[in-house]
Amino acid sequence: MPRRGENIFKRKDGRWEARYIIDREGGRAVYRSIYASTYTEAKKKRMRTMMAEGIAPRRRQGTELECLSELWLSDVRRRVKESTYTRYHRIVTKYLQPSLGQVPPDRLDVVAVEHYVDELMEGGGLRG
Repeated sequence: MPRRGENIFKRKDGRWEARYIIDREGGRAVYRSIYASTYTEAKKKRMRTMMAEGIAPRRRQGTELECLSELWLSDVRRRVKESTYTRYHRIVTKYLQPSLGQVPPDRLDVVAVEHYVDELMEGGGLRG
């Protein structure tokens, strides 16, 4: 059973794949994959590779809403149909990340979300 939030999962061919972000292009994450025969081996190989390349593991606390939404999307992708995931991805990338993506999660409250919803209702979404 894959652990949640670690981006390590078992493939159909029986190998374990551990993914990590190496760069960002146009707001999208670019991943690299490490393969191993066991979960713990994949996790260790990923950590060794990241350390060798000078990539620090991500911290979850204090991250912006954009990073948290990407983590949520990668987690929810395994649990929903592809069409549902496509809709979630579009909503997050087209609506939430451009306007609320740079807001720290601890500063995001009901008032900020309601203000954004009011803007969408008055402005009519992306195309007015």
